[in-house]
Amino acid sequence: MLDYRKGSHTCYDLEIHIVWITKYRKSLLRGMIAKEFGSFREICLANEIQIIQGHVSKEHIHLHDNYDQAINLCSNSTRHRF
Repeated sequence: MLDYRKGSHTCYDLEIHIVWITKYRKSLLRGMIAKEFGSFREICLANEIQIIQGHVSKEHIHLHDNYDQAINLCSNSTRHRF
């Protein structure tokens, strides 16, 4: 059974699929840049975002996340740029 998060009057399970793609699909996400993306896990832990699945390819990144309803994803994504 799923682990639902609970509020005072709510029960929820929020998941999001995020895909970041480099401009013109250039193969830039290799070596140190791909390793630097590992710091994103620390950012997610600090904001209580659970990464369910993730994949770093040479031109795109896939993330499947589970997050709390109190988190504003738009402000978090613009605050942390790589």
